[in-house]
Amino acid sequence: MIPDGVDPDTDAPATSVPRLPRRGISDTDLVSVLLVAVLAVLVSVTSQDYGITWDEPIHFDYGDAVLDYFLSLGGNTRAVSHPDHQYGPVFDLLGSVVRGMSSWGRIETMRLVNSAIGLVGLVGAWRLARLVAGDLAGLLALIGLSLCPLYYGHMFNNPKDIPFAAGYVWAIYYLQRVAIALPNVSNGLWVRCALAMALATVVRVGGLIVYGFLALGVGWYRIRGDRPDRVGRHGRSLALASRGPDRPPVCGAPFGDSLRRTPA
Repeated sequence: MIPDGVDPDTDAPATSVPRLPRRGISDTDLVSVLLVAVLAVLVSVTSQDYGITWDEPIHFDYGDAVLDYFLSLGGNTRAVSHPDHQYGPVFDLLGSVVRGMSSWGRIETMRLVNSAIGLVGLVGAWRLARLVAGDLAGLLALIGLSLCPLYYGHMFNNPKDIPFAAGYVWAIYYLQRVAIALPNVSNGLWVRCALAMALATVVRVGGLIVYGFLALGVGWYRIRGDRPDRVGRHGRSLALASRGPDRPPVCGAPFGDSLRRTPA
């Protein structure tokens, strides 16, 4: 017997598998997105009001030296004896490439590049707090970090700490995503996590701590026995993949010293 008001041609049968409701964007998330947009406009308008810091010319020169190394296919090794050769060069290399394409001066161009990386870090902090504690926590984290002079003020002209902070927060975000998904982590999530971990260590060696977090998480699942073969296999692959791009040969020790040309 069909109950009144039920159309047998359009209504799903009672035995159908229920679907979880899709979670739409909340009002809090809308405020967060609007705040990010406002910050992007504010940063682009005010970026040229910030001066140059004492070590920026060194980073400019280092980025140019690294670019020369790659363009010469390893023939120009000035980068491996550069005063900054112990630091990861990826941000400096990015700056050199962008400056070469920009019609602005190198200072003006790097203000936008540095501040854009700072915005990426702000978004990462929002996403991490939102993942861990909900929409409101994400909004509060975004507001708090935006109002922090040590972060916002350095977004425009700090070529070490801001890229490191941005890479680190995204590494923690994806490690948290992996921890939630274990042991059924998709290949795409493993790849994103590996890239974020590499970015966390590509500027400062302190980013190596994220590998310890990875080891702790995977080790805990191995002890629990939750499909240890799968977790261990992917964990090792993730560690190797994320370790590879963060120290190219021009970074210096331990690889850079072997590339230096010694007098005959």
